[in-house]
Amino acid sequence: MQRNAQTYIFLFLLLLLPALEVIAQTDSAYAARLFKRYDAGVAQNRVIEDVLTLSLSVKAKERANVAVKVCSREPLLFALATAGADPFHIAKLLTGGYGYTTERVIFLRSEDCLSEKEPSRPATEIWTIPEGASLPSHVETLKANKVKLVSLGKDRPIEG
Repeated sequence: MQRNAQTYIFLFLLLLLPALEVIAQTDSAYAARLFKRYDAGVAQNRVIEDVLTLSLSVKAKERANVAVKVCSREPLLFALATAGADPFHIAKLLTGGYGYTTERVIFLRSEDCLSEKEPSRPATEIWTIPEGASLPSHVETLKANKVKLVSLGKDRPIEG
């Protein structure tokens, strides 16, 4: 009888362990995280390498969504067009080769992260966002499928 009781207690504890693991996890495990920041302009090859690194080094569940955050006092659309690292190029890379839909790429604007090196040029940040996590601090937001950049030159338009 005592052996049966010990077996039941052991089985109960064994079943309880996964629940305790979930309870022990902090909210930071499911929080948005800064992956990369560009204070000034950046070469396209650098951005390509960084997006590849994001897809290889960050677990899929931690990067269910990606935010491209522009640090500027200007309105979001103007900030996107004048950012040091082209947010539309970043979005095109994510949606063109790394399996993201334009619904999962989000453009943000924030005033709390202005560049100290070049305050007149908006800094650009790439954030990974797990499913269900809150977005990083921002004052404006727009999904990539709601905006596109139309070039006035010879280049074809870059769609978000």
